[in-house]
Amino acid sequence: MRQHISKHLVILANSIKKGARCIAGKVVTIGPSHYNIGDWVRPITEHDEGAVSDGESLLENGAQPKVMQFVEVPLLGHASDPVQPENWYILPGVKWKSVDEYYPLKKAARAC
Repeated sequence: MRQHISKHLVILANSIKKGARCIAGKVVTIGPSHYNIGDWVRPITEHDEGAVSDGESLLENGAQPKVMQFVEVPLLGHASDPVQPENWYILPGVKWKSVDEYYPLKKAARAC
C-alpha cells in the first residue's frame, strides 16, 4: 500500500457536479474539553480534473458521507495548488471510515 496520512473531517459539503462529487470539510481533533476545528480539506483525485466518483468516496458500510458526519479520509498528500489550497489527493482504492464514535459531543447532541 502506498504511504498515506489520514485526516478526520467533519463533512460540511457533499454535492454532485457533472456526475462526480465535491466533498469538503474541516479537519477536527479532540481537545481536553472541546473540538479543535482546523483547515478546510477538499478530497480530490489525480484524474478527471480532481473529480471524486461515488465509488471513491464510499464509507466502509457502502454509504456516502453525510453533511455533519465525522469521517476519516485516507490521503496521499497536499495538492499544493495555490489557488485552491484546500485540495488534498485521496488514496485510491481505500474506503473512508465513519468516526462519529470518536466524537462524544455529537452523540450527546443527538440524545437531546
